[in-house]
Amino acid sequence: MSTGPLPCRQLAGAEGGRHDIEVVDAALALTRHDPRPSFIACRTLIGRGIPGIEDARAAHSGRLTRALTDATCEALDCPHPAFTVPKEFAAAWRVTGRCSLLKYRAWQARVAALPPEQWRRVDRLREGRLPEGWQEGLRAYARAGAEQRLTQHGWKTCGEIVKLAAAAIPEMLAGAPDPEAATQHKRRLPAFSAAGPTCITACGNTPWARC
Repeated sequence: MSTGPLPCRQLAGAEGGRHDIEVVDAALALTRHDPRPSFIACRTLIGRGIPGIEDARAAHSGRLTRALTDATCEALDCPHPAFTVPKEFAAAWRVTGRCSLLKYRAWQARVAALPPEQWRRVDRLREGRLPEGWQEGLRAYARAGAEQRLTQHGWKTCGEIVKLAAAAIPEMLAGAPDPEAATQHKRRLPAFSAAGPTCITACGNTPWARC
């Protein structure tokens, strides 16, 4: 096992705060030639391109009006209508996808060879389906809270909800950036590590899943 320094590439945004995709791609290419773990630090601006919100706390919850989204599209040179993927972007994405076709087919074969119980679990995670009955504990908590007229602080209630959800959804992982000491959200949730799950899945806003 190597004890030398880990390959690390600090990445700064290009002039004007734009992300330098070529530098990121070069850093990723370097990691493929070293078996050790790699760390790539990308210094980005939160809410990039949004007037009055870029690089500010408002990026977490600021209201995006039509005027702001129009101004953002202009600032980022993105004249395309909402929910429209330009043809040249879609074509490049499909080319990238086809590069991994053989690996994808090999993965499909490995999944097909799994024992039935594991295969069904992978299938459920892939489709974004939660375990049967996962709402029961949450509904019981909601009923009890209403009956007891619960008035505790929101962060404590949220932590208890996460705890109940984690008990019903075993693939949930801790992913919140908030300090555990202040929020107590993680509790029994396992943190992602190299010794933990062998694959991670995320679909939209659904929990991170391990299998």
